[in-house]
Amino acid sequence: GWMEYNAETVTYMTQTGERRTVALSDGSSIDLNTATRLQVRISPLQRKIMLQAGEAIFDVYHEWLRSFSVQAGDLMVHDIGTRFNVRLHNDAVSVAVLQGAVEINGERMNEGYQRNYQPGAGLSHMQPIDIEKIESWKHGRLIFRQSPLREVVTELERYHSVRFFFADPSIANETLSGMFDTDDLDLFLASVEKILPVKVQHLPEEQMFLLDWARK
Repeated sequence: GWMEYNAETVTYMTQTGERRTVALSDGSSIDLNTATRLQVRISPLQRKIMLQAGEAIFDVYHEWLRSFSVQAGDLMVHDIGTRFNVRLHNDAVSVAVLQGAVEINGERMNEGYQRNYQPGAGLSHMQPIDIEKIESWKHGRLIFRQSPLREVVTELERYHSVRFFFADPSIANETLSGMFDTDDLDLFLASVEKILPVKVQHLPEEQMFLLDWARK
């Protein structure tokens, strides 16, 4: 009981654009994505993770007698021998199972599926996922498949200290597909101009960009 009460809580975090892998004492590992903060508490009876911000992939060494759980906002995820991705942003949570299965608030979800949670709306139904796309960030890449430009630039803002604005709201509906390096913002901007009828303008304010229609 004394060992359980006095188990140490350790905080791990990454800065914007940084990725980090943490090896835990139980044989599990955690990959932290950009701008992520979490706390780990491993005691003789349980293994508890508190995801406070960001995104992480948990590769869990399963133990029958010691549970592994991740708290993200109002959502509790329990491992059933698995690899899974959890993302927390403004109290909204998404959980995707890359291998094995998890329990979310007591409900089982198997490999290849995802559920989202919004405060006030609760848990969504299970949805099939593109595993390669979800875990691509671990390898420093972003994969888009017919993604609206508004979602694309929102994702880029997670990895770089930049802000994007649309000169015309309809530009945000343009769709983009491709694989991009999370660290190479200049190449991404050049690719957008090449693939879409869009021009990227660097505004006078540092790290701000305006997306406008390209002039013929």
